[in-house]
Amino acid sequence: MLIVQKNAENNLDFKISYPIEDEMRLLCNSIEKMRNALYQNNIQMWRMTEEQKEVNSAFSHDLRTPITVIKGYLDYLDTYLKHDYLDKEEINNTLTIMSKNINRVESYVEMMNTIQKLEDTPIIREKIQLTDFIELFTTNIQNLVNQHNKYIYIEKS
Repeated sequence: MLIVQKNAENNLDFKISYPIEDEMRLLCNSIEKMRNALYQNNIQMWRMTEEQKEVNSAFSHDLRTPITVIKGYLDYLDTYLKHDYLDKEEINNTLTIMSKNINRVESYVEMMNTIQKLEDTPIIREKIQLTDFIELFTTNIQNLVNQHNKYIYIEKS
């Protein structure tokens, strides 16, 4: 019962062993495999959660700057337009800066959506011949090189 209780408490930091060669040992080995799989899964989930926190923190930081700039210019316009202190050129310059920062925010949001779609994409594993993989890889690299006007030499042996 102690094993079930530890599992229920999500405490997987233990090992199960049984010294006698019988059915009980087979059962204990099966439970140990299950415990180890759960433990490894928890570690992987924790890492993924930490990575997601880091990505969210980075995006949050990147979004704060353009939002702060936009707020600052809104306050600026609000204050100075009331008193007719701004001419058309100053207003247009301010609106241009605000527009660029709005574009930055939109770009960040689009990037976040792209990352989420990539994370949601299932990985499909398939066996492939190494020579086919190398040929496909070489073709893709060559296409990228051509698109960016670079040079690469791949020697076949």
